[in-house]
Amino acid sequence: MRQPGDQHGYIREGMLFERAVDAVKTRRHSEAGTALPRRAALLLLLLGIAAPATGILVDTSTPELYERPPPDDPGWRNVGRRGATSAIYLGKGWVLTARHAAAGAVEFDGQTFLPVEASVHWISSPTGGLKADLLLFQVTPEPDLPALDLRRQPLHPDGETVMIGYGLGRGDPALSGPGFRFDGRGVKRWGSNRIAASGVQVRGPKQTLTQCFSMVFSAGGSAHEAQATVGDSGGAVFLRGPKRWQLAGVLLSISGRPGQSSGEALFGNTTHAADIGAYAPEILAVLEGRFSPPTPQPAARGVR
Repeated sequence: MRQPGDQHGYIREGMLFERAVDAVKTRRHSEAGTALPRRAALLLLLLGIAAPATGILVDTSTPELYERPPPDDPGWRNVGRRGATSAIYLGKGWVLTARHAAAGAVEFDGQTFLPVEASVHWISSPTGGLKADLLLFQVTPEPDLPALDLRRQPLHPDGETVMIGYGLGRGDPALSGPGFRFDGRGVKRWGSNRIAASGVQVRGPKQTLTQCFSMVFSAGGSAHEAQATVGDSGGAVFLRGPKRWQLAGVLLSISGRPGQSSGEALFGNTTHAADIGAYAPEILAVLEGRFSPPTPQPAARGVR
């Protein structure tokens, strides 16, 4: 059902498709398995094109400090620009992004890498049924970048994360509540947040359903508190593992308050990221060349 107020844009192939929908309600999902309504499933993927995720907006008066690698760098160079959105280099020539961002040319360290068309792989749901809003594809030539360590288990609430993506940053104070307007500059930034909920099922474009974790934008909520914005779709969420940083999530969408302007980030807004731990078995199987698609089961025949 459409309600007045909300606007969600989906970014894909550099084209902006906008549709008016009601302002998205901010919800904190503390129970695993909670499904978000479709209108709340947009990550600031709009960050350039669609209303899925946008750029990282940091609650700081010195935003320029967040446009360079963080002191304890989890994988800054591995996050690239994919059209008006973001993408993550995993290793072995493979790139991971949001399905709604689509496969295409990706820029890492100022160099453009072209997609290998035959390699495109749409990630499945770990439980069957609808596919996830996640896409893998190879690029050529192979980037001279390190491979990332993927988290292998689903996340639990309260871990502090580092987000990296291309999108809009902090501008003037917001008009519709405590927060900020977007500054209109889609550049790579980083910031932090904390996992507020896990096991959240987020519906997205193309009839996708993705297992996610959620992070709430709160004043002083983490050391470098940030919120995803338009253009961050396909960006990375890192979490400290036992020995080093791990790729824990892929930025997909955000949800906001009723009546909130589409050009603002308000405290209480939520960022949703695909939980890599839920999809690691299939991702690793594709990267290692051992993925076999499931065999379709024959339809049951009734007894007459």
